[in-house]
Amino acid sequence: MPPEPQMVSVVRFVVWTGFVFEHSVVSLNTLKHYLFSALLFVLASAANAQQAGQYVFERLTTYNGLSSNSITGILQDARGYIWLSSNNGLQRYDGNRFLTFNNQPGNIPAFENDYVGFVYEDSKKQLWVGTGDNKVGTFDPQTFKFKEVRVHWWKYANIYINKGFFEFRGQWLMNTQDNGVYRYDSVKQEFNLAEDLVAPPGWRLQSYLDDKERGLLWISSFDGLAVINERTGNLNYRGHNPDKNPVIERYGALTSAHWLHIDQQQRLSFVTWEAQKPYPLICVFDLKNNISKEYNLGKEIGLGYHEIFGPMEQRNGRLWYHGLPFLAEFTGDSIQPFIPIRNEYVTEQSIRFDRVERLFEDREQNIWVATDNGLYIFNPDAEVFKNVYPQRYGGKPAEDGVQAVVRMRDGSTWVGCWGGGLYFYDKDMHPAPPPPGLDPRNAHMVWHIREQRDGERVWVGMQAGEVLVYDRATKKGRYFRPPVLKGSTIRELAEDKDGNIWMGAQGGYLVKWNRKAAGGDITKGYELVMKEGLVHELYIDKEGYLWVASMGYGCFKMDTRTHKILARYNSEGGVGRRLYENVPHDILQYDDTTFIISTGALNVLNTRTGAIRNITTQHGLPGNTVYEMEKDEQGDVWLGLANGLCRWNLQKNIFTLFDRRDGIRHDNFSAIGSTKLPDGNLVFTTDHNFVVVDPMKMTQPAAPATPPSPTLPWKINHCW
Repeated sequence: MPPEPQMVSVVRFVVWTGFVFEHSVVSLNTLKHYLFSALLFVLASAANAQQAGQYVFERLTTYNGLSSNSITGILQDARGYIWLSSNNGLQRYDGNRFLTFNNQPGNIPAFENDYVGFVYEDSKKQLWVGTGDNKVGTFDPQTFKFKEVRVHWWKYANIYINKGFFEFRGQWLMNTQDNGVYRYDSVKQEFNLAEDLVAPPGWRLQSYLDDKERGLLWISSFDGLAVINERTGNLNYRGHNPDKNPVIERYGALTSAHWLHIDQQQRLSFVTWEAQKPYPLICVFDLKNNISKEYNLGKEIGLGYHEIFGPMEQRNGRLWYHGLPFLAEFTGDSIQPFIPIRNEYVTEQSIRFDRVERLFEDREQNIWVATDNGLYIFNPDAEVFKNVYPQRYGGKPAEDGVQAVVRMRDGSTWVGCWGGGLYFYDKDMHPAPPPPGLDPRNAHMVWHIREQRDGERVWVGMQAGEVLVYDRATKKGRYFRPPVLKGSTIRELAEDKDGNIWMGAQGGYLVKWNRKAAGGDITKGYELVMKEGLVHELYIDKEGYLWVASMGYGCFKMDTRTHKILARYNSEGGVGRRLYENVPHDILQYDDTTFIISTGALNVLNTRTGAIRNITTQHGLPGNTVYEMEKDEQGDVWLGLANGLCRWNLQKNIFTLFDRRDGIRHDNFSAIGSTKLPDGNLVFTTDHNFVVVDPMKMTQPAAPATPPSPTLPWKINHCW
């Protein structure tokens, strides 16, 4: 049978068996370990589900001051403190240090038994705790004194009873798995068995969920699902459904219902684990449209044996499920309804656990994840860097060498990888099926992608001189090898102002598909313009000229109609007029007369005067390994280096380096596939994934906020 249930409802009230908390009103204004957020001045944005569930986690363990790596409960009190219950006492955290309450030397003794099963703050701002010797009581956060409240246990008082708190219509209730529900008597200051609570005869009540919008009171029980219609006064359940409630008609036969929740989309959900089933199910009923759906996480996210410990809904509506051994976001999408968080150690910012016991959202929308491997914190909506792994529609994310990311005119995104070929995404960067009629399975080694300006065709350059051209009108993709390329890998594609397609090849070939001469036939009209060094970059400037980065030869500017080289730049020029090296990787036009050429170091070219300013590590560049460059809307240039991602303010010559310590999973940017998206976001590619950065989140901070309470015993640092 499944373990003791732990139910959550953030919309109306919240119930955790073993630990129960209310939705907090005031939050912690600081976390010392979120200095990165402060440094970047991150502003939270609207929620957009990440397709592969890759986030940046901060971790706290016993090394940082936790009394135990196994946390049983989390809450944030009215003054902003974080309280943690564990198998080794109770702790208060202010973002800088822990205050520990247990019987170990140097700490503050508060309980006879150090096992604290739950911590809960009620509507009167009292803290309730339950300990391993079945004692329940209030904990004064000012005097640090525990006051036991007597519980008249019905049975099993000599063994530990898992329990949880919840408030319901002015009553303080404590539920257990198989020991009844208890009500607090404020006059006698004790808990007694609440035998008068409404439930089907003989059912073991777990909790209530108040559905005021429909005038319903939902009942979760270890024996099934029931509902009271407060307008008719009828109690509806299995075999007795006088109101013909559609949820009871659909799920009344189930013999267990836990973790009741109504989300902001008016979907009622709960978890059931029938005795004859080897796995639990998540049942979801759309109360507005009377549509039901059941989910087996074994099938949805590839779990074997698993247990579900409950949902948690953020204030912005994002819904999460957690348990053994998983953490996943519920999207309700027909193809990928659950997006699992990658549960493995990759970098210091990844997460690894066997079980997630609790989830909690603080005031700043940080999510606290209590696991058996420490406490993790992340903010899914305030991440500047989004780590996206190649993922096919209906498939799982995988690591692959990303060479090209292109946003198409229709809003879709094509991603080309050297090993895995083509991947497709919708406008929200969710995996999407291939365009109609295109079979991408033969596109194994993709180097570049280019959509024609008119949107008529998409060109894909690949290994061994192969080209894939997808025609949107005919909905057909055609693979072929232009003989003029002699089997040389197509590294770059560009379209000039006349609609001709230019190809730069590994073997140094510069090839032009002449649209007019070919009569629009993609298999004809190819001509070899010249042969020099390996072509790393083709760039069409604002005036329509073609710039070519030629390995070993520097770069040159060409007239696309006459094929005349108008200017050439290399390391053989005079002082102040030469490139740092003849190994150009990327070319960027900054303004009408300023071009930036990366040759490991940076070269700032003034096309009017021919002057070149070399910028190296001696001038503040974090490394002479610049491969990718993009200009953002604020005029800063972002640089993809072998040792991180760098923001460069040209006017002040200020460099700011970001790497894996800042949440970039793979910070070796060795490819040349960066791009700027229409929304201003920038994409940089690596040999494992691609990183989407939102420069607009890099804004100046407001003045620090006032601490949540002047009575705090020490100053709290702030994060934004």
